[in-house]
Amino acid sequence: MKEHYHKVLDETFFEKVLPNGLTVRLVPKPGYHRSYGILTTHYGSVDQVVRDKETGEEKTIPAGAAHFLEHKMFEGQGGLDAFALFMKQGAMANAFTHYFQTSYLFSASYYIERNVETLLDFVQTPYFTPEGIEKEKGIITQELYMYQDDPLGVSYQALNQALYPDHPLGIDILGTEESIKATTYEDLRLAYDTFYHPSNMNLIVVGNFDPQALLAVIEANQARKTFEPPRYQRVEEGVTAPVLPKTQLERDISQPIIELAWRFSPQKLSGLEMIRQRIIGEVFFELLMGPMSTAYASWYQQQWVDTNFYQSYQLDHMMHHLAIHAQSHHAPDLIAAIKELLANWQQNPDLTEEQLKQVVTGRVGDFLQHLNSLEFIAYELIEAVMDGYELADILTCLQEIKLSDLQDFGHQVLSGASEAVEVLVNPITE
Repeated sequence: MKEHYHKVLDETFFEKVLPNGLTVRLVPKPGYHRSYGILTTHYGSVDQVVRDKETGEEKTIPAGAAHFLEHKMFEGQGGLDAFALFMKQGAMANAFTHYFQTSYLFSASYYIERNVETLLDFVQTPYFTPEGIEKEKGIITQELYMYQDDPLGVSYQALNQALYPDHPLGIDILGTEESIKATTYEDLRLAYDTFYHPSNMNLIVVGNFDPQALLAVIEANQARKTFEPPRYQRVEEGVTAPVLPKTQLERDISQPIIELAWRFSPQKLSGLEMIRQRIIGEVFFELLMGPMSTAYASWYQQQWVDTNFYQSYQLDHMMHHLAIHAQSHHAPDLIAAIKELLANWQQNPDLTEEQLKQVVTGRVGDFLQHLNSLEFIAYELIEAVMDGYELADILTCLQEIKLSDLQDFGHQVLSGASEAVEVLVNPITE
């Protein structure tokens, strides 16, 4: 087992790739009361096409299958589900599905080794049945309806659909009513056999435990199991369709919801390059329109925005965009002001060494403060392991940012921006 001490974080990480391919990363935190364990597969809602490694035959998995499978993984033998097992051991369990991953987790203060084994066992020993899948369809459909009844959920999904039309990124992570209804046992079994192999997964445990003893338990658990090599492999779908510039909806709300975005050119980055570009972009847009910016202060003073305003820069191997959210009665004025701000970014008064130092100092402080949270460490490590960088790289990249990096980013990224994507959710008119 490799041991890494990160001086800038004052944290020790232990890591080992087991013979079956499972990546294990342990972060002991003596003196902490609780521990978190998260088992993640690199399989999310975007993975809808797989190809036979030998014949080249392609198969399509219904939209939402990753989330559907997440639901069914908790179904245990003899009617006892995994939630009940964790509760008996004093632990709380949960799971979530994203575009690129599905994660299963527990938090507990006692029986950490036993709970880690339970986590591995229920994910690696599926008991879902055709009958159980049919019953689950109604539950997941109701969950979909719940999100569709939420105006903020509606605006968010409409934005993704406009940014990434005709692509899995533009489809709700839960799928559609039709895809949920069409999902079969064979679909979920294909997804499981393809993406739930240990070589496509990682286990992260953070908390108060002996790393050597815990690793021995994990190794013994995995040595007792055999896993067939996946017959199929993922087929990634490129983003090619142009954005949908304008979407207008009506909902029962008192104040219009604005989603404004730009899609940027794809970036073939990974590891340190990926996190460095992501952080530079986040700092760039925070300087332009973050809570300490001249622009935000002006818009707030004119009552064009309130504390619900935020901007988000997203960068990974498929997604690359800037999204801005606001709730405002001055939508036309605000949209025009944001467009002008980005068009004239080179003249922005906040792109200075002084403001850069202030933003970086704040972000470094927030990051170090968040390291007191075991949950934060665990979630950040999921992304770090999947994208191929170290947690300490976040701090290093922040501390090394120069004003010239931001200027280069503006020239390179904004020059390749799509036309603006506007989603406006208005109050229902009589």
